[in-house]
Amino acid sequence: MKTMYMNSLSSSGFSEVTAKNATSAGMDKRKSSAAPLAASQGPQLSDVIINKWENSWFLAVLGAIIQTEPNTVSALWKKPHEQKRGDTDSPDFWELPREEATFQLTDYTGNKIEKTGKFKDINKDADYYGDPGYWFLAGLETAALQMEGYMGLDLKHFSWGSPADAFMMLTGKLATVEYIDSEDQLAKWVSKSSSTPVVFGTLDKTTNWKLFNDNRWYTGLGNAKEGRVSYRDIQHNMNKDCSLKDAKKNFWMVAHYDDETI
Repeated sequence: MKTMYMNSLSSSGFSEVTAKNATSAGMDKRKSSAAPLAASQGPQLSDVIINKWENSWFLAVLGAIIQTEPNTVSALWKKPHEQKRGDTDSPDFWELPREEATFQLTDYTGNKIEKTGKFKDINKDADYYGDPGYWFLAGLETAALQMEGYMGLDLKHFSWGSPADAFMMLTGKLATVEYIDSEDQLAKWVSKSSSTPVVFGTLDKTTNWKLFNDNRWYTGLGNAKEGRVSYRDIQHNMNKDCSLKDAKKNFWMVAHYDDETI
């Protein structure tokens, strides 16, 4: 059974991520004015960690895109004029300290929207990773909070939303959320997740708390080996794998691009 999760609509305009807006949105001043967005190789799966917000619907999709479409991830950051667009081999492309960054997202109507914010003004609850305070994720989250028309977002925090919205916001493409009816269906989507963004969702009462959390979305990583499922746990920052049987008991939903089929 296939279920489309529709975006909630809003007629309000979009606001820029600026210091003025940041103050009213519960932002927090940083100890320094600049930090790298990511390590020299760009954002990695290990950079995507859930912390205070219930935004696995957003982060699992981001992780899946990092895993399978690095060029899509690179396009989320509007490169400064001194950098060539797509010049991902430049040693200071990501790791050069930045005071501000502009992120390119897509609104619910399919229009590209630019949001600019300063490192020192990003949301105090946004997620960080690494000693240098890499802020690609934190900046992206803060920019996403300004995107009206999507469920699960306001100026201050994330709440529960749909991965279909995350796909649209991050890639500009429509996505489908559907229920998983069989082990065979799950196995085919697991195989697909090694080459295209696919995320899997749990409901209440998961059967193995060491492997799964209730009401959580996970990045698919393909087959660990025959009969096994590999996925990313963004809460504990680690890859996990389990039997296909265990996965079917816990993964009830799958989200993927509209035009991907099995």
